[in-house]
Amino acid sequence: MKRPKRTVKFAVLLVLALLILAPAGWFTYTRFCVDRYAISMDWETITFKGETYIPKKEQYETDADLQAALGYMNSHVGKNIGIGVFPKRSFTDLIWPVWISEYDGDKSHGEIFVRGLMDVGSVYVRQQ
Repeated sequence: MKRPKRTVKFAVLLVLALLILAPAGWFTYTRFCVDRYAISMDWETITFKGETYIPKKEQYETDADLQAALGYMNSHVGKNIGIGVFPKRSFTDLIWPVWISEYDGDKSHGEIFVRGLMDVGSVYVRQQ
């Protein structure tokens, strides 16, 4: 039994619409619907709902120690919880946002992982 041409055309149009609308919806959600963390222009503080985060300053003896620490930090990063915005937001901030991620098992967000487009990432700790 042949399928009507109308049904096939409808299915193709439905798939095309989904392929076009899904990325647009994802872009809109990730840029406008997630939490926004305020980043100072010098990257020294990140503020969210009255909580201030400062960079975790660690000294490493060798490059191997640094690489091991970065590997550990990256392997325990959980889901994205927001994006970082600067006081002067530009068009490129919408295209390449600074992602704020939580650590696995740290639901209180005592430490957050901040990563830009071409960045290995940095750890920020909530100030007491």
